[in-house]
Amino acid sequence: MRETIGVNGLFDDLFGNVTEILTKREAFRDEDGTLILSLMNCTLDDGNVIELCLWADSGLSLWDVSADKAGFDFHGSGSFEEYMKTKGLHACNVIEETDGIKWMYSGIIEKENQHRLQYCCRDKD
Repeated sequence: MRETIGVNGLFDDLFGNVTEILTKREAFRDEDGTLILSLMNCTLDDGNVIELCLWADSGLSLWDVSADKAGFDFHGSGSFEEYMKTKGLHACNVIEETDGIKWMYSGIIEKENQHRLQYCCRDKD
């Protein structure tokens, strides 16, 4: 069973290592019809760029943390997960103490051209 920690916000510690954020403000559907609720391209303090994407499907909300594999520099961290932990990402289940939302950490989601980590939570009825 994975560890669960309480935090103010899922990405609060990560945002301390972000130097620029470009946000798509409106919700939209991607080419597969998936509802994208939030999309942020974040430049980290070492120049790497990651994407934070909040999407919804079948009663779940999911946060993807991803980066293009081409040109991504782990700066000696070994794996995308280990690198992201050095940037403040919690590689465990998280409860946001401000609103009680529990995000279950799914870990690495294999994609051909992307490094991807994922969190999910069941939508409240």
